[in-house]
Amino acid sequence: MRRGWESNPRPPDHKSDALTTEPRCSKEDMVENKFEENTKGMVVVVAVVVVAVVVVAVVVVAVVVVVVAAVVVAVLVG
Repeated sequence: MRRGWESNPRPPDHKSDALTTEPRCSKEDMVENKFEENTKGMVVVVAVVVVAVVVVAVVVVAVVVVVVAAVVVAVLVG
């Protein structure tokens, strides 16, 4: 008895073949899925930008505090 796909009595199911040219969903579904992928990417970009702005703001505030403290110390000592 031969083994492998030749011993399988059922014909191959071409619908489930990964190399099929038939779309698995409608064009509307593909457009909607692409839109969802794009919005997910945009959310990530917006989150990264917000984090970067917050980090820059914290650094600016820290520099201002150090400069003001240096001026106050210079005035009190001098």
